[in-house]
Formats: sequence, structure tokens, C-alpha cells
Amino acid sequence: MKKILTCALCLAAVGSMSAQKANVDEAKKLSGKADKLTEARALIQAAASNPETANDVMTYYIGGKLEFDAYDNAIKKQMINPNDASIDPMAMAEQLVNGYNMYVKALPLDSVPNAKGEVKPKYSKDMVKALNGHFNDYFNAGGTFYNAKKYYPEAYQAFMIYGDLPSQPFADKSLKAIPDSVLSTSYFNAGLSAYAGNALPESAAAFKKGRLVGSDNPQNYIYELACWQFMAQNDSTLADEAKRQIEEIAMAGFEKFGMNQPIFLNNLVNSLVQEGRADDAVALVNKQLANTPDNASLYGLR
Repeated sequence: MKKILTCALCLAAVGSMSAQKANVDEAKKLSGKADKLTEARALIQAAASNPETANDVMTYYIGGKLEFDAYDNAIKKQMINPNDASIDPMAMAEQLVNGYNMYVKALPLDSVPNAKGEVKPKYSKDMVKALNGHFNDYFNAGGTFYNAKKYYPEAYQAFMIYGDLPSQPFADKSLKAIPDSVLSTSYFNAGLSAYAGNALPESAAAFKKGRLVGSDNPQNYIYELACWQFMAQNDSTLADEAKRQIEEIAMAGFEKFGMNQPIFLNNLVNSLVQEGRADDAVALVNKQLANTPDNASLYGLR
């Protein structure tokens, strides 16, 4: 009886796996068919939710290919007829983000060693080509989402993908050569999107990335400060972390913009005073007074 039961369980497991692989195969057949995209997505979602195929590279490779094929076909239609009524820029933006999310899951699975310990990727070349080739499209997708007031997570994700892509291990030479000033703009846009969507932790993280790649936009620093100030006000457990972050941001802003943006020195002095470092605060103000003795606000601050 136990042997029969074990056999039955094994057959059930094999049947489940076969069913999910069949879903992926069926989704593959639907790729490129605009009217079947919703159906194909459902098939991939079923496979991704099943333990038997949740870690199968084909699940996410086909899932991503569905999205990029749909986007590319829409672009072809747009080139032939820019006024084609079937073109939906919002749907295209969603396809780009969905395709990226699928491919970044598939890439590591495509490099899992086989039974012999060998790493032989089958689909990585195609996926990397698609991700690099659609780089600029992600910035445009972010704008599409933002203008439609889909701030978070939609616009935020698209702008973050654009900012992060050049630092990904699969980025090609042209992406790696993208100036930091361009990336900082995308991170700033991502931060604004999350801020508008009331996702303050994500907003602060985006602004920080913009700052760390050398943003020359003082608003990037000011918004990052505001995020931490609001978070600290609404969550007392973040008070210590907020103080540390605010001091770091204020110092970076002051070093970069000086007295052109007094908000940074004011916040920096306030942080030092709150930490019981009044002497350091006074010394900092005195140092700045030596450089700009005609600045009346500095005397008031001191």
C-alpha cells in the first residue's frame, strides 16, 4: 500500500510539473500576439507561483520575452503609423518594466551550474541585448507614467531602472559610459515620483543615489532632507537614523553649494547642536564667517 501511495504522489508531482511547463510552452506560442498578452501573462504567473517551476529559467525568460515582443511590435506599428489608435503608451511602459523584472530574475537562473558543474547560459545573450537595447526607453516610460500621475511604483520603477542599468554587470560599454549627470537626473525623477506617491523611504533612497553620483541639483539634497525629516516626525524609531542621515546630507550639500544654499549650513548646525556638539557648530559658523563676513544671517545663526 505504501509503495502504491508513493508512486501516486510521484505521479502527481510529475503531473504538476508537466502542467506548469505546458503553461510556459503555451505562453511562448502566444508571444507577439497583442490580443493574447493577458492570457500569456496569466500562464506565466501560474508557472511562477508553482514551486515546481518557480526557479526555472524558462518561466522568466518567456515571461520577459512576452513583454519585450509586445513593446517592440507596438514600436513597429508606431513607426508605420504614429497615429495608430491601437498604440497605448501606458501599456508599452508597463511592458518595459515587466520585461525588465522578468529578465533580472531569469539571468541568474540561466547561469546555474548543470549536473557536471558547468555554467552554460542559453538565453542570457538575448536577454542582455534586450535590456541594453531598451535603456533609453525606460526614461521615456518614467515620463509616461509620471504624466499620467502613476507616480509610485510605476514612474519610480522606470526611472530607477534607467539609473541603475549602467551599473549592472550585464551593462554594455555604451551604457557604462553614460555620464553620472544623466543618471542623477533619473534618480531625482525617481525620488520625486516616490515622494508624490508618499513612499518616503524609497524617495529618500532614490535621492541619495542621485547625490552619490554627484548631483548638481540642490533640490535633490533638499528633498532628501525633507524625506528624513518627515519620516522622523512620523516614526520615532527612526529618530537616530534620521539624525545621522540629515547630518550627512547637510554636510554634503554645504560642501557642494556653500552659502548659495543656506539651508544646508542651517541643518548641519542644528544637527551638531542636537548632538551636544555646540562647540563644533560655532567653529563651523566662524569658519564660514571668515569667508563671508558680510553675511548677516551667519551672525544670527552663531
